[in-house]
Parts: sequence; structure tokens; C-alpha cells
Amino acid sequence: MRSIKGGDVIDLGGKTLEVYDLPGHTPGGILLLLKEDRILFTGDSINHHLWMQLDGCLKMEDFVKELDKVMFLEEKADTILHGHATDFDDISLMRCMRKGAVEISEGKTENDLPYKWFGGEARQHPFKLEEGKHYQQMDSVICYR
Repeated sequence: MRSIKGGDVIDLGGKTLEVYDLPGHTPGGILLLLKEDRILFTGDSINHHLWMQLDGCLKMEDFVKELDKVMFLEEKADTILHGHATDFDDISLMRCMRKGAVEISEGKTENDLPYKWFGGEARQHPFKLEEGKHYQQMDSVICYR
């Protein structure tokens, strides 16, 4: 067994997984692009309820910079399947979540609500999804400190 990292390409015998780094939620976060099927597997790195309040999470400004490095994947994938998914989400979830992260990094948080979790209290910032796209849920937030 060996570790995988950004830049790796995994041949699945007729299907190809491309690996991209996305630190943020965790230092070792990765995205996997199933190239032939245009599906982006994002784990917990891109989803409807992103936890960025944990020890080890990047600062929001740094997370936005990391997201910017992988935004080109919107052109390579049509759908996202994340770690808490019960269905596919449109690839635009990535762009919508980035907009929310930018709002937090710019201090546009006046309407954010407290978020209680097992580690204490944080804040939650709702982000809007695009109309006319397929999402498995419409309520989307980024939790942060």
C-alpha cells in the first residue's frame, strides 16, 4: 500500500482517477476526478455543511487560495459526489461554496448564527446555491471560528 497525493493518476482499467490536493477541512484533503465519467469525489472538502472550525483547518483566506488552485475542475466535471452525499450535486456546488468562503474571509458575517458542536461553539455562514441546478439539498453552510 502507498499514499496518494496531488498529481497522481490511478488507472482503474478503463477508468482514470486524477488526484488533486485540497487542504482546508483537513491538511491532507484530496479530490478525485473520475475523468471518463466527469465525476468529482470531494470527501468532506466540498459539501453542503463544511466544517472549518476544527483544529488543523486552514484560515479561510488560505482555504480560498487553495480552492482557486482547483476551480479549473469545474470544466472537467459535471457532478460532485461528496463524503456525506446521498445523491450527486451539480459541479456548481464548488463555486457556490467558494463564494461563501470569500464572504467569510472578507468579514461579511453579520447575519451568521452560532453553531454548537461537540467541540464547543462556532459560527455558521449560509451560502447560496444556483437556481436551476441539481442539488441534493438546498441548505448549505460553512462552519468556522
